[in-house]
Amino acid sequence: MWDIAFVILQRQNVSDTSETYVHLLQQTAVTALARKLAIIVWNMINKNQNYNPPTQYLFIDEKRKLEIVNRIKKQINKFDLTNQDLGFVTI
Repeated sequence: MWDIAFVILQRQNVSDTSETYVHLLQQTAVTALARKLAIIVWNMINKNQNYNPPTQYLFIDEKRKLEIVNRIKKQINKFDLTNQDLGFVTI
């Protein structure tokens, strides 16, 4: 998304792209937040749902690690590998 904003600024021949770029990013963030709040309010009013905030947010690197772990688990199950096959020693 940020790359698109930068391309738009380049096509408009903006001389000072750094300040305009930051301003455009701030506008995008405000718009995204407003949309998120609007969806929450819409669901609360029209669907009679209570607000249920997420209890824990994961950072991008944590999400990637969990995806890798899940992928490895699927591969282990797919090939029916055991602890001995993987070289794990159980005591």
